Amino acid sequence: MFKLKKIFVISFYFLLISIVALFSFSFFSKKNHKNNTNQDTVVLKKVKNSYVPSNKKFEESSNTKTGHKKSSSISLLNKQKECKLFVFIHGTILPYPSFSTLLKTLKGDKKSKLSKKSFHFKYLNNLRYKGIYKYQTIDDPGLLKIKLCSEKKCSVQKKSSKKIANCYNYYLNSDFVGKKCLDNNCFYYNFGWPGHLNQKRRYCAADDLYKSLLKEIKRIKKKNKCNNVNVTILCHSHGGNVALKLADLEKKYKKNLKIKNLIMFGTPIQKETSNLIHSDVFEKIYNVYSRGDPVQVMDFVSTKSFYSKRKFHNNKKQNLPSKLVQIEVRCGKLKPMHNELWFLRGNWNLLYRRRLSIAPYPVLVFTPIFKKVIDKDYSEAVNLQLNIEKQKNKYKFSFKDLNDKYQSRKYLVNLPVT
Repeated sequence: MFKLKKIFVISFYFLLISIVALFSFSFFSKKNHKNNTNQDTVVLKKVKNSYVPSNKKFEESSNTKTGHKKSSSISLLNKQKECKLFVFIHGTILPYPSFSTLLKTLKGDKKSKLSKKSFHFKYLNNLRYKGIYKYQTIDDPGLLKIKLCSEKKCSVQKKSSKKIANCYNYYLNSDFVGKKCLDNNCFYYNFGWPGHLNQKRRYCAADDLYKSLLKEIKRIKKKNKCNNVNVTILCHSHGGNVALKLADLEKKYKKNLKIKNLIMFGTPIQKETSNLIHSDVFEKIYNVYSRGDPVQVMDFVSTKSFYSKRKFHNNKKQNLPSKLVQIEVRCGKLKPMHNELWFLRGNWNLLYRRRLSIAPYPVLVFTPIFKKVIDKDYSEAVNLQLNIEKQKNKYKFSFKDLNDKYQSRKYLVNLPVT
């Protein structure tokens, strides 16, 4: 009898301890869950052209498929396995008379790496920071990083690079209602090349780009512990042909270089490089052109043809790949010129029209917006027409499928002009 009583008391105490432990565990787990959700739910604020989390909570009600309202928040992921590398490649630098550039070239610099180069080579290199060329994203020869920071205490061309990169980064990480999301794994670079109107020079520049990209991808993976680095190349004019030649260099070196997105603006389409779009190096290709761009088709010097083209076309041997999207751009009633696709409007940039709907920015800046729409709603389209118009503090993006496969659509983007 005594043993049964002892067993009953022990079992009773064991049950009591279990109930207390269960309630305490559930209480503290709920408390920790509340603390964790408060830490993850943040709103971003702009500080010196960069976006950092503020202490205020941010909640937005959104309709789900069932029609009920559900609160959503911006979650910041501490560990991201994927990095994004963006490279801007400028176009040809045409020589024009400049007295200050002439004096600088004649004076020379013995410590410069270009001291042994020809006078013509050094003159073009000095010209990249003069006149209209300084209003684009451009830098010294080579693959050089753009720091997304304040534009103060910078030269004009440095300011242009920072301004374009900052705007691009803003639109890249924003949705259609102006909400800004933080992405620390985006890296922006300029690739400077001599800018000569010559096929061999462009091939040499592509060789330098190929080797530099491999080194930088390896460095980013090691430093940021990324499993993968997605490379996006944005290029203007013959900078696009420099990028296309990466396909030839992959055949030569076979280092398994992959370009996720190749986006070309006003690139002269030439038979020397047009077949390279079929290469496995490029996962997706966007050819952005304008009917108001006469410069794109004027080059007959660096090609065996009598002129260059605006678009890629099917040939007798093979059709165009499905990964290619060709986009004709318009800005309201105006058709952008060669300069307006890539350059900012400035005091000395007389080729940029003030009445353009996207002024003072180039079409380049809005790439993340129309690319998101194309990838989502026009995934199989091959020929599109895009019209960008400004309405007060909003931009209207109108899409039309020139092959009539998709319906025409319009998008109002409530994003501030940065």
